[in-house]
Amino acid sequence: MNMPTNEISVEPHFIDRRKYDTLRDKWMNDLAAIFARSDSAAQTTQQETATDHAGGDHQKCHVPIWEKSNLTLEESAAYFGIGTHKLRELTNDKRCDCVIFVGSKRLIKRKKFEKFLETAYSI
Repeated sequence: MNMPTNEISVEPHFIDRRKYDTLRDKWMNDLAAIFARSDSAAQTTQQETATDHAGGDHQKCHVPIWEKSNLTLEESAAYFGIGTHKLRELTNDKRCDCVIFVGSKRLIKRKKFEKFLETAYSI
């Protein structure tokens, strides 16, 4: 009866460099093709969207940030120069009249917040 031994037979594995290079090149070409397809698909989608919007049916108007009446936290942070964490902290108070919630989306009333900042000594 053959009993297994604790010795493990290790055979050296030599990599054929040419085969490795060929496989690597094929893999890189496959990746490049995948990225090229995804880029062209994204460009096609953007062109289709632009074409759809050019018709006027679904045209989205871009309003400059200084003309918006309500700002998101990110827009407010950019506009006022205050971090989003601090803006959240300031607008968490139930008595804060500078904030409006649209569902769970927090919007800051720009003009009221400007008046608040004008009168505030520190925040």
